[in-house]
Amino acid sequence: MSLNNIRLSNLAARLYVPITLLGFTILAYAPLISSLGFYWDDWPLIWFGHLLGTHGYLEVLAGDRPFLAGVYLLSTSILGESPLQWQIFGIITRWGVSLACWWALSKLWKGFPTQVFWIAALFAVYPGFKQQPISVIYSNGYLLLIAFFLSFGFTVRALQDKHRFWLYTSLAVISDLVCSLSTEYYFGLNLVRLLIIYYLVKPHSNSFWDRIKRTVINWLPYIASLSAFLIWRVLVFGFPTYGPETLTNLTANNTTAIGSLLFRVFSDPFSTGLISWFKTFQFPALEDFQVLSQALFWIIFLAAIIFSLITLLFFRRIRGGISNEANLAGEMNFQKQAPCIAIAALVLPGIPYWITNLPIELQFPWDRFTLAFMFGSAILIVWLVDWVIKKPAQKQVILALFLAFAIASHVENANTYRREWQTQKDFFWQLTWRAPQLQDGTTILTYGLPMNYYSDNSLTAPLNWIYQPDNNTTRMPYFLAFTDVRVGASIPELKKDLPIYQKYRNAYFEGNTSDMVVVYYSPPSCLRILDPTQKKTSPYLPNELSKALSLSDISRIIPDASPAVPPEHIFGKQPAPGWCYYFQKADLARQSGDWDTIVLMGDQARAANLEPADPTEYLVFIEGYANAGNWERVNKLAEQAMKLNRNVNPQLCNLAARLGKTLAASENNLAGVEYLLSTYQCADQ
Repeated sequence: MSLNNIRLSNLAARLYVPITLLGFTILAYAPLISSLGFYWDDWPLIWFGHLLGTHGYLEVLAGDRPFLAGVYLLSTSILGESPLQWQIFGIITRWGVSLACWWALSKLWKGFPTQVFWIAALFAVYPGFKQQPISVIYSNGYLLLIAFFLSFGFTVRALQDKHRFWLYTSLAVISDLVCSLSTEYYFGLNLVRLLIIYYLVKPHSNSFWDRIKRTVINWLPYIASLSAFLIWRVLVFGFPTYGPETLTNLTANNTTAIGSLLFRVFSDPFSTGLISWFKTFQFPALEDFQVLSQALFWIIFLAAIIFSLITLLFFRRIRGGISNEANLAGEMNFQKQAPCIAIAALVLPGIPYWITNLPIELQFPWDRFTLAFMFGSAILIVWLVDWVIKKPAQKQVILALFLAFAIASHVENANTYRREWQTQKDFFWQLTWRAPQLQDGTTILTYGLPMNYYSDNSLTAPLNWIYQPDNNTTRMPYFLAFTDVRVGASIPELKKDLPIYQKYRNAYFEGNTSDMVVVYYSPPSCLRILDPTQKKTSPYLPNELSKALSLSDISRIIPDASPAVPPEHIFGKQPAPGWCYYFQKADLARQSGDWDTIVLMGDQARAANLEPADPTEYLVFIEGYANAGNWERVNKLAEQAMKLNRNVNPQLCNLAARLGKTLAASENNLAGVEYLLSTYQCADQ
């Protein structure tokens, strides 16, 4: 073989793992990225950048993550406000974390490249953490996690290269401080470094106590960095969000708290380390196969298992080109050390969450804490497979199944985010169709929304962005509030003339309970702006909204102003008119008594063969046609409403009764109203 061919072979061998890890990452997280958007705290953080400029993050994050501000300042200045760019960046940084993990472990277990490759592959697609689509938050968070694993790798290199001990130790401490001063997520995981140092000094020690002495000495620089973190986080900065609740309970000798803590010490590592993987071992129901999203699951699963088998098999052949450094294989023994490191990396990460009594779960939003457990989980799974299964081919099949199920579960998870992004866009499009502009100081009040990945804080950001895109102050003109979260807090009570004050980081809203618009949104029904004067013809409401209905002031809506439009670079182009478009325009026209526009909207919806999901949405058109004297159309729509759901009968009768009082007393109108009242037995209601 020529020298050039040897060099190419060695280059291919060295690039194999990075390219393969990129393949796993793309399979798991890329298939739906063009259909994903901003979620949860992504919205406020992107909005703050739009509001204040990238330098504004220095103020925005000063209250809880001041050192993180520099990371956001850099990333947002490059990526801007495009959801797609952030989703791509999220994939790149997730890949970067798996690379950093692989690099660190490849220095630790030089004689075991296969096992290290398997760990990195599983780490890249760890299924317990399902918030990858929240790309602004976690792409920046991944940068910190990259620094964390670089710190681990530099620690290993420092102990392996005595001539450059202080260079690598300095790099390790700096990388550690970059991560730990920005987030406390990995404080517990950082303690695993002590065990790694112990294993690294063990071959050079003659006795147990000599090993302990060497371990402590080599850990001293990291004790300094940990101490700096603790002084900053506890004594200087304090606990701006979550306090040490568990410590308080333990100090008070709370036996329940002690029992709960002991249970979590066992259950959290078991859940994040093992259950998170086995929960993915399930297929969608066969009858769902024809649904496009479920078909995608099968496509990705098959592609993932083929890709996994090929890459795992080929790695055995290509690793011959990787320097194996067999002379070090005996110094660091994977089979003996991996279970101890895995257990430590599954127990110690729980410390900051147990202290603050924060739950670690496998569902949103608490699965965000599983990031600290990915490392230990991947090591544990690989060690178990390597220890229990003896034949290499069987190991590869089992690992391929783990990878394929995890990858497919991420795609299925991303599909739920895709649907919620569409639901959220529909919400704001319909809101702007119904409320072209809102008076400054308006609170949009609702009872939750059919979206799991958004809080009212999240949605307050796009609400302000849409209705006042040129605002550059920290005073928020608008506030979107959930009754179950804000009533009794920033909204004292559901009574008139009470002050509302809501702070979000360094932004704030000041309003009044008399300046609220109450909305109800339950897809596939259209968004409803609730009008107290239309109470008897409104849809059936949750009890919490029924209590708030009398506070809804639709005069806060400015119907003839230049309409607000969701920013196209985020929301895309306005969707083609559907039923809800015509309904919102008709409902807006009803607010102004513009019956001609209602008739026009009704005619256009009819021409497009559009129908509602909620029969009460026919009522605004019935009222419009009645005021226009088109009773033939009124009767037809009433029939359609009853056919859709006969439970609309009371609302239809209430509308007929109101029409009898408000319409001009002509013979045609009197006959039309009487026909409705008699046909739908309104006297018996």
